[in-house]
Amino acid sequence: MYYLDSKVIIGYVQNNLEHDRRMVPDIVIFRKGWRNLDPRIFVDILVRYRYQRISFPVVDYTVNNIPELNLSRAYQHQFRTLHTEDEGLKVDIFLKR
Repeated sequence: MYYLDSKVIIGYVQNNLEHDRRMVPDIVIFRKGWRNLDPRIFVDILVRYRYQRISFPVVDYTVNNIPELNLSRAYQHQFRTLHTEDEGLKVDIFLKR
């Protein structure tokens, strides 16, 4: 983010939500497992502007899969990439056209 002059909007904390909702992102990545985020915020962005969906055959794991991860039994480092063909579980990236 430092080299590309990019930033996260509508992040996990949502501390600037009013300001963030006025922005038009070039890339949208919605983490499906983040239960504290209202998905309608992202759907609104995707409907108002044109985006191309790019789907990856890897699981959209709720948290980053890093070796230091030992939050609970539910969230532990997997030591491998979790693959899937289930469209509901895949990582989706939406690029603005």
